[in-house]
Amino acid sequence: MRPLKTLLALSTFALAAPCAIHAQGSHDPSLGTWALNVAKSQSDPGPGPKSATWTYVQTPSGIQRITHEVTGTGALLDMTITFKRDGKPYPFVGNPNVDAIAFNRVSPLKCRSVMMRGGKIVGHGTEIVSKDGKTLTIDGKYTFVAGKIVHNMMVFDRQ
Repeated sequence: MRPLKTLLALSTFALAAPCAIHAQGSHDPSLGTWALNVAKSQSDPGPGPKSATWTYVQTPSGIQRITHEVTGTGALLDMTITFKRDGKPYPFVGNPNVDAIAFNRVSPLKCRSVMMRGGKIVGHGTEIVSKDGKTLTIDGKYTFVAGKIVHNMMVFDRQ
């Protein structure tokens, strides 16, 4: 009878562990949809984006961020990245100035990023979710392909 109880206990743990790991990932505070608050955001040099929606979704491969942005000049940018916050670079599709980003979690609400193009670092950023979970602030500075240095501080409201 004892071996049966041990087998049952081990089987239960083996089945529950992946669920616990998945549930742990689903508590990421950035998950959900965020809309740019243009009035609270800044871009140097401007103009900053006219609008933007960032959606973070948990997937089996990591967190997927889907971005729809209307730039300050009116161009539409659709960008996606699927990543883990493990410091490794992941392909960033749709951005003409950055082709990979590496993310590192530094606290439950804060993450740092390194932006790359062609394997070289072109910028750094931080992502902070407010304690109440209603605001996401992205602060980044990077160099465009044309050599222009841009500093964006984008404030998003949870939808």
